Amino acid sequence: MENIINIFNVLDKKFRTNFYKLLIYVFITSFLQFFFLASIVLVISVLAEPSLIFENKYFSILYQLGFKSEKQFLNTIIFFSLFLVILSSLSNLINNYLISKFANLSTINLEKIFFNFYINSDYYFFKKNSQNRLISKLKDNIIIFAQKLFPSIFVFFSAVSTLLAIVIVLLYVDYKATILIFISLALTYYFFFVSLKSKINLLSQQNSIIHLTKTQFIVNTFKNLKVLKFFSKKNFKNIHFQNSMQFGKNSIKLFVIETSPRVFMELVLYAGSLILIFYFYKLDNQYLDISKIVFFGLASSKALPSINQIFTSIVNLKSSIPYIESFKEEINIIKKQKRFIDKVDKNFIFENKIELRNVSFNYQKEGSFNIEKLDLSIKKNNFIGICGKSGSGKTTIVDLLAGIYTPNDGSLLLDNNQVNQNNLSDYRSIVSYVPQEFYIGDSTVKESILFGSTDFKQENLNFALKFSGVNEFIENLPNQLDTSISDRGINLSLGQKQRISIARALYKRPSILILDEATNSLDLINEKDILNNLKNLKNEMTIIFISHKVSSLSVCDYIFLIKDGKISDEGSYDYLNKNSKYFQELVN
Repeated sequence: MENIINIFNVLDKKFRTNFYKLLIYVFITSFLQFFFLASIVLVISVLAEPSLIFENKYFSILYQLGFKSEKQFLNTIIFFSLFLVILSSLSNLINNYLISKFANLSTINLEKIFFNFYINSDYYFFKKNSQNRLISKLKDNIIIFAQKLFPSIFVFFSAVSTLLAIVIVLLYVDYKATILIFISLALTYYFFFVSLKSKINLLSQQNSIIHLTKTQFIVNTFKNLKVLKFFSKKNFKNIHFQNSMQFGKNSIKLFVIETSPRVFMELVLYAGSLILIFYFYKLDNQYLDISKIVFFGLASSKALPSINQIFTSIVNLKSSIPYIESFKEEINIIKKQKRFIDKVDKNFIFENKIELRNVSFNYQKEGSFNIEKLDLSIKKNNFIGICGKSGSGKTTIVDLLAGIYTPNDGSLLLDNNQVNQNNLSDYRSIVSYVPQEFYIGDSTVKESILFGSTDFKQENLNFALKFSGVNEFIENLPNQLDTSISDRGINLSLGQKQRISIARALYKRPSILILDEATNSLDLINEKDILNNLKNLKNEMTIIFISHKVSSLSVCDYIFLIKDGKISDEGSYDYLNKNSKYFQELVN
C-alpha cells in the first residue's frame, strides 16, 4: 500500500484531483446497480402478485399518481426498469472510457516526471545506475504498472460498490439467504487470496527482473554487433529465448491465478442456488417462491463479475508493486525535492573569470578525495589547455568546471557568483561540452547537430559547420545535411562523428566551450586546422581544451598540467617546454 501511495504522490496535483473526481464518479455510477436491481425486485414482485399494487402502501401511493389500470402501471415500471438498465450500461461505457483515459494520461505524466528527473539528476546518479536499466524502466516499467495500477484501483472500488448495492437489495429480499451465500463466497475468496498471495508476489518480482534483464541484454547485444560476429550467436539466441520463456511461463501462471477463482465462485453460487431452492420451498404447503429464486439468480449473475473483478484487480495491484519498487530511489528523491523545476536565481553573463575555489571531490562521496583543495582560475576569452597522464584527474576537473559534478567541498564560481542547484541550469546554458565518449544517434546529420533544439537558426548552423570542419565532408554525403546516420553513426568515420559532436557544441554559440579529448580521432593535419579555427573564436568564447597529446597544446594561450588531482605546473606552452620537467615527461 505504501508503494501505491508513493507513486500516487509523485503525480502532478491536477492528476491527483482528477483521480478523486473519477473515484467519486465511479462510486455514483456503481450504485446505479442498486436502483437497477431494486427496479427488478419491483417488476418481479408485481408480476408474481399483482395484488401488491393495492396492498403495498408504496405501490398504492404510486398508483394513485394517475394510473388508470394495473396494466398501465405494470408497463410503466417495466419501461422504468429498462431505462435504468440502459442508463447503467451507458454509465459503464463512460466509466471504461474515463478510466482508460486517466490510465493513459497518468502514464504520460509519470513518463514526463521521471524523464524530467533523469535529465535533471546529478551525473553521479548515472554513474551508479545502469543506463540500460534506466531506459527499460522509463520505456516499459512505467507503462506496465500504470496500465495495471490505475485501472485496477478504479475497477476494485467500482466492483466493491456494485457488490455492496447488490448485497443491500438481497438483504431486503431475504437476509438469511444473503448472509449464507456471501459468507460462503467470502470464505472461498479468502482461501484463494491467502494461499496465492505469496505466489503472486514471487511471480511478479521475477517478471519485473526478467523484463529489465531482457532489455539490458538486447541493448548490450546491439551495441556490440561488431564483436558479436566473432562469438557464437547460438549462445546469445539461447539466453534471449530462455528469458522470454521464463517470462512467458510466469505470465501464464499469473493469468491462471487471476482467472481460476471464477470457476470456484461459480461452483459456490450454483450450489448456493440449489440450496436456496430447498430453502424457499415450503414443505408444509408445497409452495415454491419462484420470484425470490429468479431474483437471487439474477443478482448472482451480477455479483459474480464484481467478485471476479475484485480478485483480478487485487492480483493486478500486487503484480504492479515490483515495477513500482524499481523506481524506489527516484521516488524517494522526488518526494524530498517535491518536483524538478529549474529555478533561476541569476541570469549568468560571463564577464571576467570562471573559478574552482578550494574544491575537493570524490566520486564515491566518501573516503579519500580524487581532487583535494584545488584552486583554478580561468580568464575570459582565453584558449586554455589542460594536460596530464591518464588518471591524473584532468577530466574530473573539467567535469567540475562544466557543472556536471558538484564538489563535496569548495565552490564553482562564475565572476565570483557561486554556481549551485538553483542556478545550475542557467549556468549550463552558457556552456557547451564535447566529451571523450560522444554519441551520434539514429537521425540525420542536421538533427544530430541541433540535438533537440527547437529554436532553429540558420546562422548558428552555418557557424557550427564552418568552425567544426563538418562543411568539409558534408558535400560528399548522399543527402548532405539530410543524410541519415545509423545508430551510433556506424556509417560515418570516427573523425566525421567527432566533427559533428563539435558542431553540436558550437551550434548554441556558448560563452564557454569545453573539449575533452575532442580531436583525438582526427589526423594531425585536420586536428590542427580545427584548433586554429577554434582559436579564432577567442573573442566570442572561452575554450578549455583537454588533450593527452602535448603537441596539440601549442595553440593554447595558457596550460595547466595536472598530476594526482593537483596542478603540477602552469604557464604558456613555451614556458612549460623550457621550465617544466613534468611537461618534458609528458612530451616523451
